[in-house]
Amino acid sequence: QSWVQDTKFVSSHPGAMAALELPLATLVLSAALILSTEAGKLRQPWPENPHEEISFAWTPVVWNVSVLGSTEGAPQEAHYIAIVSDMRSGTTAISRALSQNNACVYNCNELFADQADEVCKASLQGGINSLAALETMQNMRTALDARGMPTDWHNPDKPSDVGQMCNGRSVITTKLFELHNVVGQNLENFLLDPHMRVVVIERDPVERWCSFHWARTSEDWGTHPGHVEANERPPCPKTAPVWFLKHHVRWFKQVRDVLAARSGLHMEVPFTEIRKNMSAVVSMIQDFANL
Repeated sequence: QSWVQDTKFVSSHPGAMAALELPLATLVLSAALILSTEAGKLRQPWPENPHEEISFAWTPVVWNVSVLGSTEGAPQEAHYIAIVSDMRSGTTAISRALSQNNACVYNCNELFADQADEVCKASLQGGINSLAALETMQNMRTALDARGMPTDWHNPDKPSDVGQMCNGRSVITTKLFELHNVVGQNLENFLLDPHMRVVVIERDPVERWCSFHWARTSEDWGTHPGHVEANERPPCPKTAPVWFLKHHVRWFKQVRDVLAARSGLHMEVPFTEIRKNMSAVVSMIQDFANL
């Protein structure tokens, strides 16, 4: 399949080549790297008080945007993009950009939460069921294709007849966070579907806690990476509560364990790359999904 062989991945590191063209297979990393990295994080002894704030030695699984997993058997055409992450990690800006860049991409936001796009929620007569996450996505895409995509809250220029104008190539995006309670076999079915493109975005949990705490305190939930941080927010402490760190580690380990066990093809995006060059990251995700 040509998209497997010819996808371009652009490095945003200073001094790096402007465009690095490699077969996707050369970018595949061993699942053992993920498991060993996560196991290292879990060796830290946790204090008994869940509200105690502690420092946390975190390192990303990868330093550059990378595709992990097996390329054996070309994946089927993308119908869905799952932005697997957690709050305050740049996911709203990424999801919005994907929708704005392609009229056939519909952004459902946090599909399995109250923040789901209203049109996405209204498209299913039986409602959104987080206990059958993949089936919900499948039914929603079918419904939106049949109706024509109404105005997307992140993209007002949606075609009136998706089935005709997009020729069966419409794609639905959603964020997937721990709080959405998609777990176990439900999570496995969702992440490993051949029509799913999984993008894992992880931010240093201490930074994420600082951003979350500031947003909650100031009621400023700016969603573009770097918003207000440079000038208005006080310096971040180098600590985070034990409960917050444990949830972060558990969620990302759970996701990566599912992907590693089946060599699930997915893209890893360190948050630092979004901060450096978000448009380049969006382009890489678009190439990954063959949009």
